[in-house]
Amino acid sequence: MSLFFYFLFLGAWFFTSLVIDIVAVPAVFRNVSKIAEAGTVGMIVFSKYNILELVFALGLLITAYFNRSVQYFKYFYSVLVLLTINALLYTFYLSPSIIKINEKLYNDSTAEAVKNTLQHSHDFFHQLYVGLEKGKVLILLLLIIFSLIQFSKLKKERL
Repeated sequence: MSLFFYFLFLGAWFFTSLVIDIVAVPAVFRNVSKIAEAGTVGMIVFSKYNILELVFALGLLITAYFNRSVQYFKYFYSVLVLLTINALLYTFYLSPSIIKINEKLYNDSTAEAVKNTLQHSHDFFHQLYVGLEKGKVLILLLLIIFSLIQFSKLKKERL
């Protein structure tokens, strides 16, 4: 049963990430006329989704632990720990930092010199977020593939 939940959490995390990255966020930026509003909507979506990612990450850690008889378990588990750290970084550092920068950046009372500095900070955090997101999706895909291979081997051994 825990194997079912392992693949449920893994697949849900992968596919929801794809939907948000490929469908939802691009649609927002295409259809919202002001970049500040699009950024605000994007950050609302991501900050809420980051909480769901923590649920996926913790669910994977727990269900993987109950399947530790699998060959290469320590490598799988190490990758899951890194993905959990990534989810924690998104939730408690990156998203809040970008939100705070956006609030100041798009505030009309902020001086132009400060806006330039804020824009550089925003660009840095945004690129970091995008890079981590691409890496996360790739790692989740690889985990799905390698998990299917390992669990099919385990199933054949048990037969």
